[in-house]
Amino acid sequence: MPPGDSNSCRTQYGSLVANKHVYSTLQRITKKYISYEINPSNNHNVIYIDSPVGTGYSFTDNNHGYARTESKIYKDLYSGSLQFYQLFPELQSNPLFITGECYAGKYIPAFSYLFHQKNPTAKIKINLEGIIIIGNGFVDPINQMNFWNHLHEIGLLDLNGKVRFNLYEEKIRSLIKSNQLTTTAEVLDELLFNFPSVLSNLTGFQSYPYNYLDNQNPDDWNALVEWIQRPDVQSAIHVSDHTPFMSINQTILEYLLHEFMKSEADKLAKLLPDYKVVFYNRQLDMVIPYSSIENVLLNLQWEGSDELKNASRSVWWSGDELVGYVTKVRNLSVVLIRNAGHASGIEQPKWVLEVIT
Repeated sequence: MPPGDSNSCRTQYGSLVANKHVYSTLQRITKKYISYEINPSNNHNVIYIDSPVGTGYSFTDNNHGYARTESKIYKDLYSGSLQFYQLFPELQSNPLFITGECYAGKYIPAFSYLFHQKNPTAKIKINLEGIIIIGNGFVDPINQMNFWNHLHEIGLLDLNGKVRFNLYEEKIRSLIKSNQLTTTAEVLDELLFNFPSVLSNLTGFQSYPYNYLDNQNPDDWNALVEWIQRPDVQSAIHVSDHTPFMSINQTILEYLLHEFMKSEADKLAKLLPDYKVVFYNRQLDMVIPYSSIENVLLNLQWEGSDELKNASRSVWWSGDELVGYVTKVRNLSVVLIRNAGHASGIEQPKWVLEVIT
């Protein structure tokens, strides 16, 4: 989840395993049945971006090419988008949909807001009329430090563990309010990510907890990292065999640690009057549960705030399957997907595709 973690493993898995050009190879590696019919690129033009520079297959030959602030990341994304439309002007009028997961929950509203600001006077106007889609996004840290009750209620923390987590929560909130953001990120790392973390010691989970029904990451994620570095795959996706794949870039982690706990909720609130926004969340996500997203949205200051607090939820069926639940207020839709953890693109790709399309 941190900015130096490209999320490439799970994001590219969710998008690539369903691609008809690569699914059969991954099926042999992962020993899983994969249907290439569940694929957004069947009906949409899709661009995959490894961001920030230095994650995944994105690279720089100069240390100055690495972002030191998240605003630099947003400017790079905007610049790259303009270059894309210069190369393919026939696509400029197409509606643009921006989507991402986890830490991209900060990138998406900030990046979209930059489009919103630049478009009126830009020579190349970007048609951001599509839906801004955020999957279990880390948008507003101070309002997302509330999942300890959830872990206690499902039995992963006892009362003593909950009290210990609450002390960390109070410390994190205090540090954010005093703008000690680097220290805040270090405390959160100690609590959740830096194995053995407080969470792993209390629960026995052996890695970053994507799904509270599984105490380890799926083996097929490691298989993807190996697969995506194969020479034939690099050739197929137009990547030089001299370019390393960076699942985690420690340099970027260090450069951006002071930005990790900053909020982009204000930009999200400014976008809601003009753009459709969809949050899709997973029932079994352990670190960014539905309750944390709900808390972010209930604290947003926008014209639909009061309506959201009183909104009714609808049950979402796909045929005879109970998929989840949907709440709609003006331009905002909030979706809960059942039976999925943090990597719902892997666990429930069909349902995620329905949200996106």
